[in-house]
Order: sequence, then C-alpha cells, then structure tokens
Amino acid sequence: MSLVIHEQRKPKMQPFYWVLTFEMHVLGILLGLAFTMGPLILLYFWANVWTWMSLAAIPAGIFMVIRLSKSLKGHIWNNTHLDEYLLYEDHIEYERWNRETKDSLKGSLRIGDVKEIYYGRYIFQFSYAYKNSKMTESVPMAELMPIMYLVAGEGTAERAVAVPFTDPMEANRWLEVVGRRGIPL
Repeated sequence: MSLVIHEQRKPKMQPFYWVLTFEMHVLGILLGLAFTMGPLILLYFWANVWTWMSLAAIPAGIFMVIRLSKSLKGHIWNNTHLDEYLLYEDHIEYERWNRETKDSLKGSLRIGDVKEIYYGRYIFQFSYAYKNSKMTESVPMAELMPIMYLVAGEGTAERAVAVPFTDPMEANRWLEVVGRRGIPL
C-alpha cells in the first residue's frame, strides 16, 4: 500500500465567518419568531384595532423562520460535508458530495488509466470566508482558482474526475506527480 502524497480537501469556512453566518441566521430566526408570536401576545394583553392590524406580520414571520432555518441547515451541511481527493503514487481516491441528493460518491482512479489532463480555472465564490486574513486586509469576493480534469478510460467508458483547488501551489504539486507519467496536458 502506498502513502498519501497530497490531500486536497474543500476548505471549511473560517471561524469568524462561520460564527457570523450562524449568528445572523439565528438573529433572523428570532426576529421571525417575534413577528409570529408578538402580535398574538399583544392581542392577548391589549385588544384594540391597532393590535388586530399587527396580525398581518404573522405570515412574514413564518416565512422568515422557514427560509432562514432551511438556509442555516444548508450552510451547516455544506460546512461539514467536504469533498476530498487523495493523491497516491499510483492512484487517486476521492469522495464528492452531491448537494441535491445529499449522497456521497466515493471512487478511485488509477493514474496509469489517465489518458488526458485538462487544466483550467474556475470561479471560487466567497473566497474571503475560506482564507486566513487580517481584519484590515482586503480579500476579493471571488477568485479564479485552478481545476484539473483527469480523463480516464476508453471510448464510451470514459470518465472524468474534476479536482478543484483553492491554492495554486497545491495544483502544481499534483501536476508534478501526475506529469511524471507523460500524460498529455
């Protein structure tokens, strides 16, 4: 069994941004609950025309609670189910998560079976939340990062594995290992 040469994992959100995201969702949920329960409490204590009009806020509160709860659940799932790619001397193992079905796809790919490598760029959105930075440092909202497509197989049985990177130096390490095999890039 060979040793892992390099691990490529999708990064977790930085703690400051994770806490900020979590707090804003919880505050929004509490505000939605206030919109839902507040008019009922007001109506119980002060039954007049103005408190009856405040009942119009209940649907907005219910909508806020439902939407923000789903959004928070999605953020938690995305931050805990991270894609992972392991580079060995002779093969690559990967685990990717499907966001719609919430299923994991595990597989491996022998480097000897790779017949082509495509190297390009993808847009890494919200990159500021995944990078270490100082409070006064300006970090862009989106960046162009390297992505490598490894195409293996023959004819109709071809498959491609996309390996996205969040650091260009990590992509260079993968190219060094895979490039030794003389695979067309």
